[in-house]
Amino acid sequence: IIHIKSDLEKKLNKKVILENDAVAAILGERWIGSASGNSMCITLGTGLGLGILVNDKVQRGRDGLHAEGGHLVLRPQDQFAHCECGVKGCAEGFLSGVNFAKWVARKTKEKD
Repeated sequence: IIHIKSDLEKKLNKKVILENDAVAAILGERWIGSASGNSMCITLGTGLGLGILVNDKVQRGRDGLHAEGGHLVLRPQDQFAHCECGVKGCAEGFLSGVNFAKWVARKTKEKD
């Protein structure tokens, strides 16, 4: 087991906070970018992440978790947009890196 937070705190002699990539992105934009007040950052990678500021404060979901935009159903009838959650047509089924490449390949009838 790696205890990255406590290991880093000991090594750096500083408080360490681990954060979701999309929330870290919106916080970075608020710190030295252009985000302020009410802003949103969308990250695309293995999934679709959201970092949301309302009244300049990070918005979190249940149990303090980050906002989840990847499971918004965009096209439930699309048999090519497979999501890890099992639902067809989720935003992640279209937009995550791996799924986007597969979706485009299937739609253009090319091999993955």
